[in-house]
Amino acid sequence: MGMLVAALLLFVAFHFLPSLFREEKGWMIWPELWNSAKYPKSMIPEIAVFYALFLNFSFLVIVSPFMKNVWPKSLWAWWGGVIVSGLASAAS
Repeated sequence: MGMLVAALLLFVAFHFLPSLFREEKGWMIWPELWNSAKYPKSMIPEIAVFYALFLNFSFLVIVSPFMKNVWPKSLWAWWGGVIVSGLASAAS
């Protein structure tokens, strides 16, 4: 549980804290991702795979501490997380 919470805190720190101290908005991937989502027809397929991978990993990092009690009890939730993260890793 400690590692899951640490991963969530580091995710928030690396992505959102730099925007408090600079004019830049944290990591510049978020504005790029937003612009690509607004105009999906102009997106290169390889970039789309990268964005899907990034969003999947971000989702898993954010949700994992809250799913701690669900994963041991639900094989559907466990294998869902394993398969989705495995597919995202294989795509990279």
